[in-house]
Amino acid sequence: SECPQCKAKSGIDDLLLLDFEVTQAQPRSREEARKLETASAEERSRMREELALELEEVEARLGEAQVRLEERREAAQDRKRARKELEAQGTDLEAEISRLRAAREKAGVESARLGAEVDCQSARQREQRPWSRSQDSVNEEDPDAKEER
Repeated sequence: SECPQCKAKSGIDDLLLLDFEVTQAQPRSREEARKLETASAEERSRMREELALELEEVEARLGEAQVRLEERREAAQDRKRARKELEAQGTDLEAEISRLRAAREKAGVESARLGAEVDCQSARQREQRPWSRSQDSVNEEDPDAKEER
């Protein structure tokens, strides 16, 4: 056999000592035991009925407490399930946000590139228009202007 505390194996001839916790009975329970010994059959019957009623009340309260406990456990499970679903959605949303940020960054770079290209083309077109040239450049190319000078 083995010791229930330390699980050490012992032989058949070994003496197995068990250490039990011993406490004193409360004075109240001694008094109750004396009352029961001295009480008549009717008094003991009445005491049993009172104790049975008290037991029913306690069992009813215990049942109500167990129902409340079960309801709270179910509510906790529901909240835990909802939290896990929200965490999964949060992970998906974070990935979507990262993807959208990258797309926005790419679109911003493309927009800046197109803006620079448009500015460059606008500048070239302005330079090519004859009326947009400065008066000095027009005068230098114009034979009449050269003649006047």
